[in-house]
Parts: sequence; C-alpha cells; structure tokens
Amino acid sequence: MHYRRLTEIGVAEGVIVPGGPTPEASLNSAVTQDIKNRSRTGGVQRFRSHGRGLFSLHRPSDPLRGAVDRKNKECASASVRYSVKRTLKRSSS
Repeated sequence: MHYRRLTEIGVAEGVIVPGGPTPEASLNSAVTQDIKNRSRTGGVQRFRSHGRGLFSLHRPSDPLRGAVDRKNKECASASVRYSVKRTLKRSSS
C-alpha cells in the first residue's frame, strides 16, 4: 500500500495524530528508517518496501492464527467422510 494511503487510513482511524505539516512524509521516513535499522542490526523486519513509496507487512498477520484454514480442512474431511458413508450405505442396500 502506498504511504499516502497508509497515512490517510491511520489518521481516519485515529492511530496517527498529525504533528506536522506533512504526516505522509513523516510516515514514509519512519517506515524506511525502521527497515534500514532492522536490516543493519539483524532485527526481525516488520515492513517490506516495494519501491516508489509502496510498503507491506513483512509477514502478513493472521489474527485468527490459522483457525480458518483448520476449519476449512475439518469441513472438507467431514464432507468426504459423509460422502463415503452415504455411498457405502447405498451400495450395501
């Protein structure tokens, strides 16, 4: 996402409180410096730069910690089990 859009959303959500005349430039600088500092010190990266003011999270967050994938697998296997049982019942009749 472009740093201008990130700033716009941050201000609208109240996460960013503009303290100067150019909050977009401040955010761009802060994210760029964070990437450089963590790269230099070997720290865990929080952001990834894609050039021309575009940034993303280094590793996308999963607030549900895989719960959706687990449930989808569970439902898929339950569906397969149901289909097999139904087929077996039909063939035994």
